[in-house]
Amino acid sequence: MDLDKAADALAALVERQWRAEARRRLLGDPEPIPVHWKPVGDQQAMSPPDLVSPKRARLTARSDDMPELARLFRNLTRRRLIITGGPGTGKTTLAVQLLLHLLSTRAEDKASAGPGETVPVPVLIPISGWDPAVHPQLHDWLAVRLAQDYPALTAPEHGPDAPAALAHGGHILAVLDGLDEIGPEARTEVIKALNASLDGRDQLIVTSRSAEFGDAVARTGRPLTGALVIAPERVPAKVGADYLRDCLAGTPSEAWSRVLTALDDQPAPGLVAIAATPLGLWLIRAVYLNTGVDPAPLAGPLGQDPEALHAHLLDRLIPALIAGRPPSTERADHFRPSRPLDPDAVRKYLGFLARRFDPQATRDIVWWRLARTSRWFPLTVALATLLTSMALSAVSFGVCGAIMYAVASGPHAAGIGMRSGLTTGTPLGTMLGLAFGSAAGLSAVPMAGNRVPAGRARSFIRRAGRGLLPGGAFGVPFGLWAVNASGSPSIGALFGLTGGFAIMVAAGGAWVEQVPGYAGLRRRGRPAPGPLWHRMRRAMSRGLAPGVLCGLIFGLSGGFRVGVQYILVAGICFGLAFGPMIGLIRWVERPLVTALGTPLTSYRADRALTLLRACLTGLLFGLAIGLVLALWPAFRQTALLAGLATEARVVIGLVFGFTLGFVFGFMFGLVAGNHHAWLVLTYTAVPSALLRRLPWRFMGFLDDAHRLGLLRAVGPVYQFRHAALHDHLAGARYGGA
Repeated sequence: MDLDKAADALAALVERQWRAEARRRLLGDPEPIPVHWKPVGDQQAMSPPDLVSPKRARLTARSDDMPELARLFRNLTRRRLIITGGPGTGKTTLAVQLLLHLLSTRAEDKASAGPGETVPVPVLIPISGWDPAVHPQLHDWLAVRLAQDYPALTAPEHGPDAPAALAHGGHILAVLDGLDEIGPEARTEVIKALNASLDGRDQLIVTSRSAEFGDAVARTGRPLTGALVIAPERVPAKVGADYLRDCLAGTPSEAWSRVLTALDDQPAPGLVAIAATPLGLWLIRAVYLNTGVDPAPLAGPLGQDPEALHAHLLDRLIPALIAGRPPSTERADHFRPSRPLDPDAVRKYLGFLARRFDPQATRDIVWWRLARTSRWFPLTVALATLLTSMALSAVSFGVCGAIMYAVASGPHAAGIGMRSGLTTGTPLGTMLGLAFGSAAGLSAVPMAGNRVPAGRARSFIRRAGRGLLPGGAFGVPFGLWAVNASGSPSIGALFGLTGGFAIMVAAGGAWVEQVPGYAGLRRRGRPAPGPLWHRMRRAMSRGLAPGVLCGLIFGLSGGFRVGVQYILVAGICFGLAFGPMIGLIRWVERPLVTALGTPLTSYRADRALTLLRACLTGLLFGLAIGLVLALWPAFRQTALLAGLATEARVVIGLVFGFTLGFVFGFMFGLVAGNHHAWLVLTYTAVPSALLRRLPWRFMGFLDDAHRLGLLRAVGPVYQFRHAALHDHLAGARYGGA
C-alpha cells in the first residue's frame, strides 16, 4: 500500500470539493472580508504558552492574508488551532480558507519536509457526526468518515485499508467544524476524547462558538493540549462600507450612498452591528446589492434595531437568491438552479427540513436518515414492498402467461394467457409482498437488545442476530404458501426455514443506520479481468450450497434417485447464477480512483447499486430456476404439459421458471444487502411529497438549494449555509409545513 499516493489522491479530491464550495460562497469575490484574528484573552481556555508556540512568535492574522495565517499555524508547537467567535463571524469560512491554502502549498511543504516528516492532508468534517462512545479514538472515526466521504480511497489502487492507514499514520489534519453544534455533555466528551487520542505528531483545527467552547473547557477541567485559541475582532464599520463599495458596480447610487454614509458615520446602530460580521455583510449583499433592490430600509428605521434587521434579511434571503440566480439548463453552470423555483415553496420545504433535523441535535441534513423523523416508517416500508411485489408479479406473470399460451396453442391464445398470468401473479405477488414486506419493515429500524461485541469471529453471529426477526417474518408466510402450493407440510416447513435463513443471513442491519453504497459501471479504473474472474469463480462455488439445499427440498418428495438428480441440477444452476451475481456486485462496489462522495453522487450511486442488486439477483435467479425447470424431466411430464412437443415443454419450463425466479430474486435483492439509503429516502420522501411537505424531486431540490447558496455540501451530507438560517427557518411556521 502506497500511503503517499493515497494521500496525494485524497488531497486532490478535498481541494476539488472545497474549491467548488468556495466559489459557491463567493469567498474570494471581490476579495475576502478582512477580519482580524487574535488569541483569546481567557488564559484558562489554552495550555501554557510554552506548549502552544515558541516565544515571541506572532499570533495574530487576517482572513485576507492566508499566507500569514498559514505561517502562524506552521509555527505553532503542535500545530493545533481552535477558531472561536460569535455567530456569523466567519469561523468555518476561515477554516475553509486555511484548508485550501494548505492544500495549494502542500507540494512545497513536502519538498521542504525533513526526513520522516509527514505533510498531512487537511480534511474538513462536521464534528456532530462523532460519538466518542462508539469511536473513543479520533483516528477510528476519521477512518470511517474518510471511507464514507471519499470512496475513492477504497479503490483497488489504494486497498480497502487505506482510510484507516491514513488516519492512524498521521497523514490527516482533521478540521473539525462545529463543536458548538453538539450538546454540552457531548462537547465535554469530545474534548476528553481528543486529548486522549492525539499524540505529538497529530495536527488539528477545530471551530466553535466562543461561549460553548469556554463552557466545554470549564466542564472538562483542562483545555485542548497545545492548541492556540483565536477569536475575531468586529469588522469596523468603515471596513464593512469599503467591502460593500467594492461589491458595487461603478459609482454607488444615491440610495447606496446613504447606506454607506450610515455605516461610515454610524447613525444606524442596527446596520453597523449587522455589518460587523461576515454573515451580516453577506446578507446585505445577497438581499439588496445582488438583486438591485432599493436598500433604503437599511438606513431607515429598520437600521436602528439589529435583531429586527437580522430577521428581515433572513426573511428576504430566499426570494433574493432565487431572483438573483435565474435557472439555467447548462450542465456546466453549477451556480444556478436547474429549474424555476417558487420562493414560498422553497421556504416551506426548507422550513420542514430545518425542523425535522432539529438544530438542537444536529446541523447535518443527512438525507438517508430523514426516515428517522417518521414514526410510521416501518409500516411505510412494509406497504411499499407489498405494492412493489404485487405490481411486479402481476406484470411479469401476465407476460409469462401470454408467452406460455402462445407457445402451447399459438399467438391467438396470448390474451387468454395474459389474463391467466395475472390471475396467478397477483396472489403470488401478494404472498411474496407480505413475506418480504414483513422482513423489510422489521429491518427498517434498529432492534433493541441486538448488540454483539465486535470481532471477526462474531461477524456471522451479529449478522444473524440482526436478521433473526426479519428472517422469521419472511419464513412464516413463505412457508405457509409453500404448504398450500405443494400440499406437503414438510416441504412447506423446509421452504419457510430456508427462505427465512436466507433473509436472516443476508440482512444488513437497520436500514436507517446504513450509509449510501457505491456502484460504478465504468470499466476504466477497475480491476483486471483476471482478479474479477477469480472472484466470480469463488462466488460460484459458494452458490453451489444454496443450489444443493434447494435441490434437496424438491427431491424429498421424489425419493433418493430423484433427489440426487435434483441436487445436481439445482446445484449447478444456482452455482452459475450466484457466481456472476456476487462477483459483479462486489466488482461494481469498488470505487473509482476519482470517486468523490458528494450528496448527489452518493444518492445516485446508492440508487444504482440498489437497482443493480435487485435486477441482477432477479435475472440470475430467473436463469437458475428457469434452467432447473427446463432440464427436470418431472416438470416436463406434468399433466399441464401433456401432448406438447419436447421443445415447447422446455421453452415453457424456461419461461415459467425465469418469471418465478425473477420476481423472487428481484424482491430478495431489494430487501437484502447492506445499503438501502435510496430506498429509505424514497419511502420517506414520497409520503411527504403527497402531503406537500417536500417536493417530488427531493434530491434535485436540495441540489438547487445548494446551487443557490442556501445549503452547503460537506461530504455526502448537506448543511444550511449558516446556522442562523437553520435556526431562523426552524423557528418559523409556514402554511402546510
